[in-house]
Amino acid sequence: MATEQGGRARVSGGEPIAVSVCICTLDRPDLLTGTLQSLAAAHRPSAVTLQVVVVDNSPRQSARDAVLRFRNQLPIEYGHATTLGLSRARNHALGLATGDVLLWTDDDVIVDPEWIRCYVDSARRYPETPFFGGPILPRFVGDPPGWLVDGLSEVSDAYALRAPHADAAIVEGAELPFGANFCVRRSAMGETRFDEALGWTAGGGLAGEETKLLRELSERCGPGRWVAGASVEHLIPADRQSLWYLRKYYLKRGVGHRHDPEVTGAATLFGRPRFAYRTALAAGLRFLGLRLSASPSRWLGAWRDLWVVAGLLHGHP
Repeated sequence: MATEQGGRARVSGGEPIAVSVCICTLDRPDLLTGTLQSLAAAHRPSAVTLQVVVVDNSPRQSARDAVLRFRNQLPIEYGHATTLGLSRARNHALGLATGDVLLWTDDDVIVDPEWIRCYVDSARRYPETPFFGGPILPRFVGDPPGWLVDGLSEVSDAYALRAPHADAAIVEGAELPFGANFCVRRSAMGETRFDEALGWTAGGGLAGEETKLLRELSERCGPGRWVAGASVEHLIPADRQSLWYLRKYYLKRGVGHRHDPEVTGAATLFGRPRFAYRTALAAGLRFLGLRLSASPSRWLGAWRDLWVVAGLLHGHP
C-alpha cells in the first residue's frame, strides 16, 4: 500500500476524496498568478476531485482577471468578499468550498509539486485527524541582508515560517500551523468559523484567526499532524527584509496580547501592566548590549521582545 518516492511516503489509490484549495487575496494579482501557476503544475492524485477557490477581498475585484486566465488549467472558482478582512474572506471561501478536505494557502506562496498529494495521502492514512500542517519555507526576493539570514530563526513567525522535519502528531502546547499552509477536514469543522474579530485587514488588524480555529479543533476533535512533505515557499519581498518591518510586526503582535489572561489580571501602573515596564527596560538594555557585540541570532531575539512589550504598553487601554 505505501511506497516511497523522493523520500516521501505515498499511499497509493484509496477512496475517492474531494479536495478544495482555498486562497484569499487582496490586491496582489501578480503574486496570485505565481501561486496559481504552481498549483497548475502540482501533481493531482488519483481518485481526487479538485476544486480551487479564490476569494478576492478587494473592492476593485483585482484578482478576477488573474483567476479567469487559469480557467483552462485548473478547476477554479472565483468569489468576491465585499467586506474587508481576512477572516471574512476565509469564511466566504468556506461557503464556496465543496471539498471533504480543505487545503489553505496564501496568494504569495509557491506550492511544492507534491503538496496536494502529500496532504491527500495523510488524510487517507489518518482518517481521525482533524487537521494537518506543512512546512513554510522562505523564498527571499533579491539578496537578503546577512543579519536576517543569520537570525531568521529568532523572527521566523514574522514571515509565517514553519519547519517540521518529520510527520508527527502536533502535541498540546506546541506551535500550530500558520495560515499559508494547513489542511482541515470539513467534517471536523462542523459549524466552526474563523473569528471575524481577528485576521488582517487593509488597515491592520490582529492576526491569529487560523491559530484560534485550529486550537478549537484540537480541543474538540484531537490533535493535528505535521506533514513534512507538504511544503510551500513563502515569498519575502525586499520591503519586509528590514528592522523597520520587524518593528511594525512585533508592535502589532504586542497589541494582540492585551487580552491575554496574564495581562488582564496583572497589577497596573498608569493603567498599564506593571510587569511590562520592567520587561521593556530589560529587553531594551539587552538589545543595546548584544547589538554591539553579539551575532544576529542573539540580538534579533532581544529586538523582537522589545517591540512586543512596547506594543503591549501602547495597545493596553
